[in-house]
Amino acid sequence: EFDLGPDQEICQGESVTFDTGLFGFAHEWNTGAPAPFITVSTNGEYAVEVRNGSCLRSDTVNVTVIPQLFLSLIEPPAECESDPVQLNGVIGFSDGFSWNTGETTPSITVTESGTYTLSAFNSCFSGSVSATVTFVDIPENLLGADRVGCAGDSVLLSGLFPNGSYFWNTGQSGSSIYVTESGTYSVTLNYLGCLRSDEVEVELVDYVPVDEIIMPNIFAPSGDSRNTPFRPFHPADPAQYLCELSVLDVDLSVYNRWGGMLTEEGDCEWRGTFNNEDLPEGTYYYIVTLKSVCRDQGGERRIDGHFTLLRD
Repeated sequence: EFDLGPDQEICQGESVTFDTGLFGFAHEWNTGAPAPFITVSTNGEYAVEVRNGSCLRSDTVNVTVIPQLFLSLIEPPAECESDPVQLNGVIGFSDGFSWNTGETTPSITVTESGTYTLSAFNSCFSGSVSATVTFVDIPENLLGADRVGCAGDSVLLSGLFPNGSYFWNTGQSGSSIYVTESGTYSVTLNYLGCLRSDEVEVELVDYVPVDEIIMPNIFAPSGDSRNTPFRPFHPADPAQYLCELSVLDVDLSVYNRWGGMLTEEGDCEWRGTFNNEDLPEGTYYYIVTLKSVCRDQGGERRIDGHFTLLRD
């Protein structure tokens, strides 16, 4: 009498040995082996017959091999339009699986950038695979507002998105360029296959040297076209309205004889009034700060003095 024992489960890569314990007898396994024992590592039914002359005994045992897990998860390309992304896991030879989101379905839908992990197990093995999902959010206004600079300056144009490859209509590349001429400048950004284009207008205006600007010493606010508000002007072009120049910052303060301030911070001109009432003729005092905002040329100057207000 002999017994090969109960059916066996083994893990892929392992083996098991069955032995009749009988020596000196003729053995015939269904694998063709003639020995009292065999070692196997594959699924199947294993049977042996043992003979002693005309006497015959046999036994059968089954072997089940638990296979190695199979897991696959394809990482999707970057999502440019913020649409939901579906992750499809491929799972084989698993007794159970789950995602790091807590879901237990083979596929999940995600709406946020991050790394998503699928884990699985069986009685022998466990494993996991991960995929990174990237949602790309590139601002539509990539270059910001239009630029105004001084003729002779170099104006910096810089993309507001820190990553990716920039290609400009000037033929240059890189996230920032300097330009020295007025015109329309456009750029295309490529980040992880996501494209965004934008353009900006650059206007370069003539520079006004602050050391040539002067202040009037008489002011007659009659309201006609010959009498402009009290403000700084350039003697070479008195009609030029310096207060509207984007390349020049002007801060004018006007005071009465007792030191009372008649203007507000950031004013560029004064019309001879306070609290919407006309002020009388007399001597008034001023302090004006002029600052050029040109990048490569500029300067700052303070002028103070007095002037006479006259009325018709």
